[in-house]
Amino acid sequence: MKLNDFDYLLDLPGEEQERRWLKERLETLSVREGIVLAAAALKDPPEDMAQAINQLQALDEYTVRLDAGSYEALGMAYLLNETKMPGNALPFVDLTQMGTHYEDKHPGLFVGDCYVEYPQSAPQPVYHGQGSPLPEDNDWSVKLKIASPAVPEGVWLRLPDLPNWNDDIFPGESLTLRALHVQHWSECVLLDAQCILPEAGNLMEQYDDLADLLYDGQELGYVLAERGQG
Repeated sequence: MKLNDFDYLLDLPGEEQERRWLKERLETLSVREGIVLAAAALKDPPEDMAQAINQLQALDEYTVRLDAGSYEALGMAYLLNETKMPGNALPFVDLTQMGTHYEDKHPGLFVGDCYVEYPQSAPQPVYHGQGSPLPEDNDWSVKLKIASPAVPEGVWLRLPDLPNWNDDIFPGESLTLRALHVQHWSECVLLDAQCILPEAGNLMEQYDDLADLLYDGQELGYVLAERGQG
């Protein structure tokens, strides 16, 4: 299975309405979601469209660790972000062993240069097939299709983004920049922008700076997540 090539899901056993749901969802699959879905599908290959739908609905329950595509890299990332070990002590540490130890406590799968941690408990299915209502894809604030000179067809970024080891690094944004082969949003072009709130209007007409749109989309995600919580 090629990374981000999930058309095979549309050929699984299922109903036509399930196929339409999957097709629409996969059309805006973000870079981060593609990495998570690859890990989820490799661990538990879906046998029908209903299972594929449930995997897509549970993507936010997985954690993506950046720059951790091997046991050595995972051990290094763990020590740098989760411990207080001084940098000058790292040469004396068996990083591969530390990465293996981290995997034992946080099972997951290496995908590219990332480590995808599985949820602590198996996600509960939200869709049961056999004519039950299809789930709503509504746990996002803004979806952006962004292009670069190297990737003119563009890739999708879904907000709000989830933090990595800390609140300073967001895997979705970092992985999107890497997929576009750029270092800054100023090198990119916005191809499409969708907001979960229709009353927000045309975002592409309202923003000249992509970084500003990313910030507001992230903040909107926080606000929406707090609705009804006081």
